[in-house]
Amino acid sequence: MKSAETFCAQNGLTRPRQNTTIRRLAKSINATYNIPPGDELVLIVGEGNEPDNLAAIESWVRHTLMDPDEQLAQNALSHLVSRFGEALEQWELNRW
Repeated sequence: MKSAETFCAQNGLTRPRQNTTIRRLAKSINATYNIPPGDELVLIVGEGNEPDNLAAIESWVRHTLMDPDEQLAQNALSHLVSRFGEALEQWELNRW
């Protein structure tokens, strides 16, 4: 019988714990930047198919951290917050 790790890897799935970690990181970034509900960031930081800003941030975190674990999440949050700010600033500069 295949392990859950092997099954997920072979089928392009993430583990439930990874999803929880990614969601928590996204919520932390969302709170840090006080991002309102809506879908304004979907095309800016997401893949374009997310239903709202939080889901777009989750996609961004998932893409930025391909294999997050709890320790990495703790160490990476300040870095992610900084990088997210840079991404928003870059978008703002490019928009004009």
